[in-house]
Amino acid sequence: MGQDPNGWRLVSNGQSYLIVRRPWHRPPPDAEAIPASQMSFHLAQWLHKWDAGWTLATLRAICSQELGVCATQAAVQQSESDRLHKCLRDAFERETLVAYRLRGAAPGGGGGGGGGTPRPQPPEPPAPPPVTAADVLRITAVPANFAPSAETCKIDYALTRNSARLGKKVRITIKDRAGVTVYSGAGHDLDGGDRGSFAWDGKGSGGAFVGPLKSPFAVEAAMADDNNVMDKKEVKVELKEVSVTVVAPDNKLLMNDLNAKFEVVALVKIKKTDGSGVATRAPVDVTFTDPPENNTPFRDSFKHAEPDKYLGKTGDPDAVYFEAHASSAASSPDAYKQSIKATTIVAAGAEQGKAKIYFKPSGVGGDGYKLKAAVLDGGTELAAKESPIVTVWRFVAFDAIYEMQGETHVSTNGATAVISPVFDPAFVRYTAGAPISIDAAKSVKYIGLWTSVATPQQSWATVQAK
Repeated sequence: MGQDPNGWRLVSNGQSYLIVRRPWHRPPPDAEAIPASQMSFHLAQWLHKWDAGWTLATLRAICSQELGVCATQAAVQQSESDRLHKCLRDAFERETLVAYRLRGAAPGGGGGGGGGTPRPQPPEPPAPPPVTAADVLRITAVPANFAPSAETCKIDYALTRNSARLGKKVRITIKDRAGVTVYSGAGHDLDGGDRGSFAWDGKGSGGAFVGPLKSPFAVEAAMADDNNVMDKKEVKVELKEVSVTVVAPDNKLLMNDLNAKFEVVALVKIKKTDGSGVATRAPVDVTFTDPPENNTPFRDSFKHAEPDKYLGKTGDPDAVYFEAHASSAASSPDAYKQSIKATTIVAAGAEQGKAKIYFKPSGVGGDGYKLKAAVLDGGTELAAKESPIVTVWRFVAFDAIYEMQGETHVSTNGATAVISPVFDPAFVRYTAGAPISIDAAKSVKYIGLWTSVATPQQSWATVQAK
């Protein structure tokens, strides 16, 4: 009949009922609560009265408006009856809805009392047909997370078949967190036991493997001939860790050349189903920055021979610290001055999962840097890592130490272990090479007889006879 101030009122077989929703209702004083265990019977009776349009309309309204379930789509009567029955039965079992039998005459019937003649009641309708349980498709297994390209996401599904109307094809649809479909296929089969499985490799519609920035992913399985028979689960692609390496032996940035640049490599690992990390072919953007350090202001540093070229970079608004690497697509919001974003290598092989850039430090000995690599989701860090401190040094390589045979003065006193401690405080690396022996003919005797270019070499025989 319609909506009562206390809930939904309907009439069946001359009896008035009131359906209310917990906890926002007041039990009517003239009402008798119907146990939830009896509601399946009453629902079957109500749903059988198809000629009573208001009864069906009321039950539809309760399902769609009160429970948020769309039960008004076009369908054959028996199919809609099944859906309404299940919707309402579940609600009564959860005690979301409560039904009351109202005492007294139903609208249009005899009011009772005063000895009036009761109005004849309509004949009882035939017994309702049995309510058929609905077909149910379930995703029975899907991993919590997986690593695209390194493993597959195995999706298992099964159909509980309660009718003969459905076929054997299942549609699998996978959407990213923005609701964009990354995979859709309707040709997945059910076996003889109405079970099936699909192994998703993690590739999106464009052929690229999906990454963590579009996670989580909604996995939907639906019967190809009835989208209402469906189930939905979730799978994630998650970061395990990020590491960063500055290619600088002993963490020393040797800057004899002011234009020198140093390779920086970030390795991104995705979490596998077993919890371990692995480099994958999924593209991931890595942002590199140099957190502020207490380095030499550029105007306090030595000014190079090149006009306006200072060794220092701190505080210089035009200083450029980064440069793109040929192996990784890169971009920068500030012309590579303070940050750079590079994409991991997706080609299969030893380099996959790595993002590479170049770092260009100052030329001031002792300036130190920490390079930070981070995977960002908007302003949120999903994973990040800082390198050890790398420090600017210069170097002196005393590689050519020539000594006459039998002499060791230069190699002994010019050894790395002797000289290096003197240079280290100035951030200058000193190394000495192995001594090179002079030919025997170029001995002390030979050198002692040499005066100058203009004077011929004296004869040793003459000199020693004096």
